[in-house]
Amino acid sequence: MGNLAHYTNKKKPIIMKASEGPRDMSFEEVLQESGGMIEKMVKKYHWCTTFDNMIEDDDIRNNVNFGLFKAYTEYQYDYFKNGTHVWFLKFAEGYIKNSLREFMQRFRAKKRTPVDSMVYYDSFEKIDEDVDEAFIVEDDIKIDIIDYIKAELPQKKVDLYVKMCEDVMDYGNLSVKEITQKFNMPRQTVSYQWERLVEHIKSRNSKTHIFF
Repeated sequence: MGNLAHYTNKKKPIIMKASEGPRDMSFEEVLQESGGMIEKMVKKYHWCTTFDNMIEDDDIRNNVNFGLFKAYTEYQYDYFKNGTHVWFLKFAEGYIKNSLREFMQRFRAKKRTPVDSMVYYDSFEKIDEDVDEAFIVEDDIKIDIIDYIKAELPQKKVDLYVKMCEDVMDYGNLSVKEITQKFNMPRQTVSYQWERLVEHIKSRNSKTHIFF
């Protein structure tokens, strides 16, 4: 964050939430009031740390903060969309996702061979202000892992393993109650199967860097 010090005390009008009017806020104040969203994003992407020990929650948190800072520098409180003010936390979503996307692309490229890196390390296009259209490489990793499960792991466990991965990737945790009912198995078995799946993915990834 090269210009972070410059923005620590500088203030600009910010509409933090849809129900609020503009307030003069420094980036430090925005950062403090965004704590809940930051930790929500860290939790959402925690699955990356589960499948690769080289990624930590702090890596995710730092890149969320960087995206937040970029959004702060670009945000104008009098920007309208569909006739209404665009509030900051909504505006920031696209920048945060782009920051995480770039981090994951750099991480994948660093762990691959130079030839592979040319395939996966794309140039980073500027984020579109329509955050619903933002694309992040997270989706590529999800697809790779699901495809690996379907192709390489025991077929009788595929539906269970896919469900587990989708839970963790989309919601940050296993829906244990739903899994026990859907697959008719006790909680202890769910935990055991999840541990086995993580071991499979980590082992494959450590040898080939197929996912990260």
